[in-house]
Amino acid sequence: MIYVDTSVIVATLDPTDSRRPRARKALEVSDGKVISELVIAELASVLTRQREVLKNIKERLGVSRSIALLATILYVLKRFNLNYVSVKGYLRNPIGLLYVFSICCRDGRRDKTQNLRSTSSSLH
Repeated sequence: MIYVDTSVIVATLDPTDSRRPRARKALEVSDGKVISELVIAELASVLTRQREVLKNIKERLGVSRSIALLATILYVLKRFNLNYVSVKGYLRNPIGLLYVFSICCRDGRRDKTQNLRSTSSSLH
């Protein structure tokens, strides 16, 4: 089992990152990759700060900003075959993902990842 850090995913998504080819290769080649709701929260935080990227996805899909964010996260999970593991163990349904998504997408509020970590850990 390989725990994938958010920085690897972000490097893969950023065409200007010099680490992109190595990060992409690592995500495409390796098997048994896992992420937790902490990585999802951090990724959501990074994506919400990348307004232009999220705006382009939103417009291409013809959906709201919140749906564009969720679609991007789900795309990353599927594209790189990342398995969701809760902090306390493996889950088939990413309930933590849905919870983190609902927190990240509250109108007029941007939670810091640290707040999301403490909030999401209280679920388990």
